[in-house]
Amino acid sequence: MLADPTLLFWNRANRATKLYKAQEYEPACDAYALALAQMQSMPKPPSDENNGTFHFNYGRSCQSLGRHVKAAELFTETIRFCGSHDRALEQRAECFALLNDYTAAEADWKALHAAAEPTAKAGWSKRLAEARAWLERKPYQVLGVSAVASEAEVRKAYKQACLREHPDKHASSSVEAQRISKHRFAAIQAAYEKLAVSAAKSPGRAYGRAGSTSGFSSDFAESFDGAFY
Repeated sequence: MLADPTLLFWNRANRATKLYKAQEYEPACDAYALALAQMQSMPKPPSDENNGTFHFNYGRSCQSLGRHVKAAELFTETIRFCGSHDRALEQRAECFALLNDYTAAEADWKALHAAAEPTAKAGWSKRLAEARAWLERKPYQVLGVSAVASEAEVRKAYKQACLREHPDKHASSSVEAQRISKHRFAAIQAAYEKLAVSAAKSPGRAYGRAGSTSGFSSDFAESFDGAFY
């Protein structure tokens, strides 16, 4: 009896759920991980509905511990098993936002807004506005400089931001910190490239500052390739 993989799975899954409901998230995650491994040995997997509930509760346990990368993956599995699952979509969007992946968060919030009752649309509109505000930031806002910053000021801010957020600098950090730095670094690179293109189109003046004769170096961004290896 105890060797039956199906019984072992349900025993571990039920224990995990009890721990989750008791808000004992660390042991709950450990129990869910054991149950998930046991699931691979079952002759017949749980129903899609049970699988969806299992992955959602596992995801919420991970989310409560700040493990947003793993939680987002589990909410994705919930949606795959259930076809649609607004609560999983909502929680996944929250994970994406906390990971600074506002492109993915915006996509989930759009889906929730489209499916929402008229009385609930305002709330999702607010979240969409949050995502768009982040995604539509001006390049100088991303780099943390004034709109009339000189080339030297922009270059200095860019260098400091790259040193702070380069993925290699976070290689030994948590997966959450690595994912956040990845998205921040990509935004920093894109912001500097936009300023460089703007300066190239308007030679004779730096971005936002009339009268300057300096321009942006086109190879400055490339100087950070491999800088931390």
